[in-house]
Amino acid sequence: MRRWIAEHREAPSIRQIAGAVGFSSASSVAHHLGNLEKRRGALVRDGRGRRTCRLVR
Repeated sequence: MRRWIAEHREAPSIRQIAGAVGFSSASSVAHHLGNLEKRRGALVRDGRGRRTCRLVR
């Protein structure tokens, strides 16, 4: 995600993340993003839009 944000100046979409990590399901990505947000505090999602993730660390 850091590389994508540096290159594109915006967060990747859920589908773009899914393609990059080899997941076929966008809901799997959403689940993992939720874990990164709630359990680890590594990112913040500002709503449910397409590109609303911000990295904290």
